[in-house]
Amino acid sequence: MAGNSDGSLPRGTIEYLWRGVRGYTLLIVVDTLVYSVCFMFCGVPYYVIFGIVSGLSAVIPVLGMSVAAALTVVVSALAGASLLQLLAVGGVFLIYGCVIEQFFIYPLLVGKALNLGTWEVAVAMIVGLLIAGPFGMLLALPLWGAVKYILTSRK
Repeated sequence: MAGNSDGSLPRGTIEYLWRGVRGYTLLIVVDTLVYSVCFMFCGVPYYVIFGIVSGLSAVIPVLGMSVAAALTVVVSALAGASLLQLLAVGGVFLIYGCVIEQFFIYPLLVGKALNLGTWEVAVAMIVGLLIAGPFGMLLALPLWGAVKYILTSRK
């Protein structure tokens, strides 16, 4: 590539990818806090632990949240939660996890860190899912962001 003999493009790409890691880390922290508070109000036993597990589940799109939701509901049921509490926990995952996080929080934190617009985030995630499933969704934004960075950094 022209203008790339000093190694600035690879270094810039690595720095760009680290911004994505920071965006994911911030997403995990926000998710952990939101889930923990919601689970506390739903009466989930060990709500902080399940909040952490649910927050970390953001790293594995779709599959991670499904496992965290199933685990939280099953343990809550075994601990004697009422049907209303179980529905509330399911509602937290549906409303926050499937809608608020995926359409607002994720693009805001991870997309903004990678300088990607909301539609770029959505398209990259769908393409990643179609190509490689949940793992493809995990890598979609950093890869698309790196490609966009390289293409826009050319002189």
